[in-house]
Amino acid sequence: MRDREELPAAHPLMGVQFSALPARRAYMAAGSIIRFLIATRGMTALLDAYREGTIEELGELGTQWHAYLRDVSVTANERGIAEVELAQPSIFSAVCPHELARLRAHLSGDAAARDDVRTVDTCRAILAIDEHEPQAHAALVGALARTDRDAEALAELDALRATMNAPKPIVAAALEEYADASWTLGNLEEAAKLYEELLTIPRTDGAARQSEVKEIALASTAVERDLIYEIFLGRSSSPVVVHLAQELADVRSDGLGQYLEARQLLGQKRFELALPLLQETARLGLPTLRLGHELSRVLGTTFFALGRYGESAEAWRQRAWVSRAAGAETALWLERIEYARTGTVSPALPGPSSAPRVAP
Repeated sequence: MRDREELPAAHPLMGVQFSALPARRAYMAAGSIIRFLIATRGMTALLDAYREGTIEELGELGTQWHAYLRDVSVTANERGIAEVELAQPSIFSAVCPHELARLRAHLSGDAAARDDVRTVDTCRAILAIDEHEPQAHAALVGALARTDRDAEALAELDALRATMNAPKPIVAAALEEYADASWTLGNLEEAAKLYEELLTIPRTDGAARQSEVKEIALASTAVERDLIYEIFLGRSSSPVVVHLAQELADVRSDGLGQYLEARQLLGQKRFELALPLLQETARLGLPTLRLGHELSRVLGTTFFALGRYGESAEAWRQRAWVSRAAGAETALWLERIEYARTGTVSPALPGPSSAPRVAP
């Protein structure tokens, strides 16, 4: 928002003008200025503002807030994620929210039924209402490709790429759908090139990790490739994915199969079953640096959930050096661990709510 000169002043965020701002921009800016208020004036100032419905010297606070944000550096990945978050209409100007909700539900049903013809129709209906809907853009590209309408799929993808306002993660989601469709249709070389391209586009770490594993699959044996395809694109249930991951562990020398099995168990909150698999993964290693960095985070949260706070703290400390964001996340988790151990809130935290007693 700062770089695009879209960062609002403080006053619109505290009045009726708030609802006229684009939704994501309004909430993101409001959250930022509230955090700045706490950091500069303390929690008492926030509580006073809540009780009184106003903030003293709001204009001065807004000026200081803007000045502070001018000095904050943002990575390409963080910028790409923010672009997606900001690609939303205002709260009052959103068109046909109930119709959009209905069509999104239909799109989920079309995808579950693997009905690509209906998916195309539903996507076009959604985009006729909201041309910025990222899920519809991505699903449309994939459905067109899977129904042998390759030229239309590429045209849709190229149009997204050419649109200056199209956030890069939205383009990436559409590109991944096209890559997945290429793999499904047996165009393995083309799919591999597309996954490689995807890894150059700023996205969330989770999406990038999936692309990495798919790229690894296409460079692996036919058995490994088929197993990973079924895990990620076969739309199998969690128990089936666990079985497939076990088979993958039997044919690979690294810990990828164990890691994928553990992720399924963590999704079911079976931390005690996932931990031995994660420890075996750490012993065997993972095929990419990004996956290895994520392993330390997952180990940290798993140890925490099991009440093994010392081991959790050690796992988080191993991750702290990865990036500035990882360092900040580590600091917060170390505060959580300290609070869970002692019930004492660090002076660095504004209140107990910042240090929950249970794992997320």
